[in-house]
Amino acid sequence: MANRQGAKLARHFACKMASAGISSGTNVGVALSGGADSLSLALALSWWSGASGNVPKEVSAAMQQVTRTQPVKPEEHLSVSQYTQCLMSAAGGKQLRLCHQPHLQRPTVAAFCVNHKLRQAGSHECQQAATQASAMGLEARIMQMQWPQLPTTGHLMEEASILRYQLLQQMCKACNISVLLTGHHAGDQAETFMMRLTRGSGIAGLAGIAEVSWSSLESEHPLLLVRPFLELPKWQLEAACTEQGLTWANDPTNQDTTYLRNHVRALLSQSETQHQAKQKRLAGDAEPHSLHTSPHQSCTANQDKQQPEKHAYVSDMGVEPFDAAGQCPAGVGPAILQVQRRCAAARKALSSAAKDLVQASLQLPDGPRHHPPSSQREHATQLQGARLSTLAVKPFAEAHPDVACHALTAVMQAMSNRHKQPRLSIVKNLLRRLKLGYLRGSFVANACIISPVLFSKGRLMMVQPLSAAAATTASNVRRHQ
Repeated sequence: MANRQGAKLARHFACKMASAGISSGTNVGVALSGGADSLSLALALSWWSGASGNVPKEVSAAMQQVTRTQPVKPEEHLSVSQYTQCLMSAAGGKQLRLCHQPHLQRPTVAAFCVNHKLRQAGSHECQQAATQASAMGLEARIMQMQWPQLPTTGHLMEEASILRYQLLQQMCKACNISVLLTGHHAGDQAETFMMRLTRGSGIAGLAGIAEVSWSSLESEHPLLLVRPFLELPKWQLEAACTEQGLTWANDPTNQDTTYLRNHVRALLSQSETQHQAKQKRLAGDAEPHSLHTSPHQSCTANQDKQQPEKHAYVSDMGVEPFDAAGQCPAGVGPAILQVQRRCAAARKALSSAAKDLVQASLQLPDGPRHHPPSSQREHATQLQGARLSTLAVKPFAEAHPDVACHALTAVMQAMSNRHKQPRLSIVKNLLRRLKLGYLRGSFVANACIISPVLFSKGRLMMVQPLSAAAATTASNVRRHQ
């Protein structure tokens, strides 16, 4: 089949878009870097949206095989902290929706390429990627990054990522786009898992990159970020690009092992190479492939050989690689991804329980001294201006410690509007005090003040951001940093 790889890529993409609740009439943008991952993503988007005027028959038939799922509400993709933010603070009045074009008008399908201006070849690579995206029928735009000042302390990649997403968000707002696709793949997921493992992350961190998530709700134009290729290895995306005649660029910065992610990638690649050599000795001339290694050089010679038995952990993941030899990815990468996917399932259950806990604990203060509003809606309106919330202590005291810690972390993140979470030791210290069923004294952490509500005997606690006014009255507050 001439478009075998493209057909499987398109079917996988259509499945992920359906599970995210995105229809073909939605305005969608794709972050285009010029690499094989983003080019294959742009290709799949052009087929799925109908922007490409020439969709191969095999590809069209593959996408039609995708069964429609139940409608998914945008709110279902909120993290626990964002869900808490919607309940307690200013984001509660913001309606999350996906942008569509008016009836009978073609939806906006665009590709955004950011020139970071860190390499001389960057301009040429952006132009090459934009040209190919335009040939696919996408509206290609190139954005120039303006550096206020280059970081000098080793945070270049983090600063570049922050500025890149700011530019992408501005462009999506200008184009009335609410869904942004990124080309993260299984290799990125495995690297993220290992990086967080070395830092001692818990279940929520080891769950890795989410397939679907919302950007900051504080922005004027929140974006639904979708990563359809998180289960696919990089060589699989390169194979699809090669089949369709696309030319991608390899960023030499990715080979610089002074950056942690590149160092982890090199270690994983080395481990997979050693595993491949071992498998080759055991299976004769059969050569398994890794998450990063392209199979084109070795698979053709093995087409008539007996296919090796698939690894159990690969089939459990549901990954269906489209190697011409019918072989599965092998080595360290898939084993890591198996653990990551189990952590992701655990995080999903933990997040659901934490959302229920936050909703159960959020309530109006009791007693006439508090002068409670007449309705929850009026209370939410007051909280919108004050950015504070009243929570019952008892639900946290009775909840499972992991669920309670997850919920408390979300509350502090939501109120302080901080991207980084408070340290787990701080959250556990607060939970130990709440286990009594009441809160004595005030607690400061993550730019938040958590204090007992007056006349509630500590059974209710108020959470508010640590403002300058609150800091002056908190001289006797017990600080935990």
